[in-house]
Amino acid sequence: MDSARRDAILARLRFPPGAINRPASSYSKGMRQKLGLAIALMKDAKAILLDEPLSGLDPAAANDLVQVLRETADGGTALLISTHDIFRAKDVADRIGIMRHGRLVEMIDPANLSAGELEQFYLTHMAERAS
Repeated sequence: MDSARRDAILARLRFPPGAINRPASSYSKGMRQKLGLAIALMKDAKAILLDEPLSGLDPAAANDLVQVLRETADGGTALLISTHDIFRAKDVADRIGIMRHGRLVEMIDPANLSAGELEQFYLTHMAERAS
């Protein structure tokens, strides 16, 4: 990969200038999250699995990353995201699955639900889990 493309991807993720020259062990959790996505983007991955990708990010960085995720999905890359943040999931996903005990129990189209309806849907499933 040429350094111009690498630098463009890092800039798109708002990776701090010069950070690429430091050991990843010195990065914050949010920077490590961005680095993982950057590597997948640099490899032109057709599918990317992300576990709590917004964990460790401040609200502005989370907004930026959500935008990159939308653009990535719009570009044809499949994203599978595990998250507890149902509201951010609604912003990114074209489908939301609810899992219980490692099994998919419901699949919904978030475009058809308001944030309040999505929250109620989730809480209903969690109430079923407790019983």
